[in-house]
Amino acid sequence: KDDLGRIYCYVDPASTMAYNPEFKIVHTKAVPDGDEFCELALRPTTEKERQDFLFEENDWAYIDK
Repeated sequence: KDDLGRIYCYVDPASTMAYNPEFKIVHTKAVPDGDEFCELALRPTTEKERQDFLFEENDWAYIDK
């Protein structure tokens, strides 16, 4: 159940990067990770993250950090 919830969290950085690839929203706290609540932060993206965003085969877990 928490694994499925964590996968849903990846929508946040993806939707932000789709709107503006220079930025991403990341979870500094997340309920599926055992936190009491979710907390988000806006951060600039790296060139690698912008390139990885273009390809479906990449693991998105590292981008939500």
